[in-house]
Amino acid sequence: MTEKRILNAGGQAVIEGVMMRTPDYFVIAVRKPDGTIKVRSRRWENLFPGIVKKPFLRGMFVLYEAMYNGMQAITWSANESVEEGKEEEKLTKTGTVMTILAAFALAMLLFVALPHGAAYFLEKGIRGETSINSMLFHFIDGVVKVIIFSLYLWGISKMAEVKRLFSYHGAEHKAITTWEAGEELIPENARKYPTAHPRCGTSFMITVILISIVVFTVVFAFVPPITGSKLLDNFVYIFIKILLIFPIGGVSYELQKLVSRFPKSRVLAVMIAPGLWYQRITTTEPAPDVLEIGLVSLAMALDLQERNVGLPPDGAEDTFHDFAEFRAKMSGALNPPPPEGAPCSI
Repeated sequence: MTEKRILNAGGQAVIEGVMMRTPDYFVIAVRKPDGTIKVRSRRWENLFPGIVKKPFLRGMFVLYEAMYNGMQAITWSANESVEEGKEEEKLTKTGTVMTILAAFALAMLLFVALPHGAAYFLEKGIRGETSINSMLFHFIDGVVKVIIFSLYLWGISKMAEVKRLFSYHGAEHKAITTWEAGEELIPENARKYPTAHPRCGTSFMITVILISIVVFTVVFAFVPPITGSKLLDNFVYIFIKILLIFPIGGVSYELQKLVSRFPKSRVLAVMIAPGLWYQRITTTEPAPDVLEIGLVSLAMALDLQERNVGLPPDGAEDTFHDFAEFRAKMSGALNPPPPEGAPCSI
């Protein structure tokens, strides 16, 4: 009896490129300023090999693992996209870490602290009083959060650099969907598929926001005053919300896994619909040279996984003059076996 083959694959857009991963490998492909394609292949670093298989507990650890490996991909891609003679613009690992920490702090301010403060004053204006125990408080908190998230995405989508990144995001999705359909990983096949994908990071973020409304409503219904000062209490409540983001992320991750297992479920389709709507902002139709990068990255990652290739600790690098050269040298990698079961993107 042949063992059922289930292979997970997913990815993320990086600076001038796409990173694709399988259970054991990840590959970053970037378009260099001179038009060539630079590829870096590495083993995926499993930081929590035992925990990442535990339902509900694994979500937050998988996300951290993805962020850790993704940070390396972003640093490398950013440096490879720098033109020769401009080495001072290259990004260091410390610079990447500081950028991610700053982004996390900004996210907590915009999507936790600011909505909480807005809910406090708006509920007080509506009811004449405010309470962390009320359903109205958390409904307002959630609505403000969605509005801020929408305005944030709309605002950054107008930036030229972000538009380019969103184009690579679309290329990533088209490549994954082409593989899911069992077609050869070439632009002629990938071009016809949509840029949206149900198991996208955008969908994940929307799921986190929606689930947080429910969780905060239930949890804070039982939280009494803590310090005796309403101002200090609200700072404590904000801190509790930040801590709750991690288990909420775990639950959201499990929902993503359910979407992978039951892609035709109407109930799950309704739940992920908002994420698909928002991908109209976070993904754009990729130009031919951008689409090729997504296909190269996925083909290389799947090929490494299929052949279980040994790599040096620092990985391996390849350079191709263009997609035609890649196609000539790696033709076998462009026809990977399709997955038996839906892949789960990160």
